[in-house]
Amino acid sequence: MTIPINMTLYRLLTKMGASDAEAEEAARIDASELATKADILALKTDLAELKADLQKVIIQSMLGMTAIFAFIVGLFRVFAP
Repeated sequence: MTIPINMTLYRLLTKMGASDAEAEEAARIDASELATKADILALKTDLAELKADLQKVIIQSMLGMTAIFAFIVGLFRVFAP
């Protein structure tokens, strides 16, 4: 399937100094494949949720390591001469 050329975009690009080949290639891009504002907002939301989940895991890991360290220190106190 051949994508029709967007002549307005083609003329603008050639006027701004793009070569004919580059302008034609850019003017044939299928606009349905471009990201919309809604897509970007959804991606930002997903990234914010991922960041929050990662922070929870890091905090839980730090608490777990602190508990293990305290346990080991307690063992040294019990078995110290």
